[in-house]
Amino acid sequence: MAHRAATELARGLQSAAYSLREAYATRRFTPDGRYARRVGAVRFSACYAVMAMTSSPFEPFARTAVRAYAQRQVRRHVALDLRGLEHLPPAGPVLLAARHYHHLYDGLILLGCLPRPVHLFVAADWARSRLTRRALELACATARWPMVLRPDNMRRLAATGSVRQRSAFSPNEVGGYLRRALRDGAALLREGRVLAVFPEGYPNIDLRGSRKPGPDDFLPFQPGFLHLVELARRQGAGPVPIVPVGFDYADSRGCEDADAACAAAPSSFCVTMALGEPVYLCSPAQREAVLRSVAERVRALSAGASVAETADSGSVEAAS
Repeated sequence: MAHRAATELARGLQSAAYSLREAYATRRFTPDGRYARRVGAVRFSACYAVMAMTSSPFEPFARTAVRAYAQRQVRRHVALDLRGLEHLPPAGPVLLAARHYHHLYDGLILLGCLPRPVHLFVAADWARSRLTRRALELACATARWPMVLRPDNMRRLAATGSVRQRSAFSPNEVGGYLRRALRDGAALLREGRVLAVFPEGYPNIDLRGSRKPGPDDFLPFQPGFLHLVELARRQGAGPVPIVPVGFDYADSRGCEDADAACAAAPSSFCVTMALGEPVYLCSPAQREAVLRSVAERVRALSAGASVAETADSGSVEAAS
């Protein structure tokens, strides 16, 4: 814990120093108002350093605040039906492999509506300004959410020459963020936490446009979450249950088969979130079979299949 705090503190101070140099240069050469925004980046970096140094006492506060906000937003905008909660282990490490349908509500439902606290794996390459980047780094460091840059998106931006216009990150940072996210995610699992990932990488409903050809389509599941499970197991976390999570969205204004509670709620969506039986990765040789099984179960749960049906749809048996 001390080593981690020292590392995060050093990273925050280094970021603050970089922003300070940038602010000074901006003040000297372009005194046109951008200096104030640079000072904001310095403040965020300084806060990041302080939060990192005291992350242990701040994390429960951040978790409580985020959970309260998520519950409030879900109550206001989502009519929710939860299924399969008995498949969420009451203790110990858990990795939730979820469908990514909505850029915002998927995460809010996971954070606010499950009986155990959840940490999210966050993609940060959408941030365009340095100020947004600092704020995102601060929030993720405080809540202990591993943060990654999607390699395919950064490659696409680099190929089109629009990295500086479309992202506050550079392609050279992808590897460092990935290694840090794997390390932080494995640490959470070793501590017996619940970590949620979206193996597709991109949602169906996205403010910046969806990568999926149709509103109900899926992208191939990426195997990164299996590497995370293997790393945690090698570091002493034991067998980590991978719980598939399906999301089924319907517009509440056009949902003909919505129940009375859904129809009466002043909500934007009627959402069914269903958890399936856990899948276990016991050896690297099972990686392909487990990836296929998790993807099939998430698809079935998202299509409205019963939890019992998905238990027979996978090709990998759960280890005892």
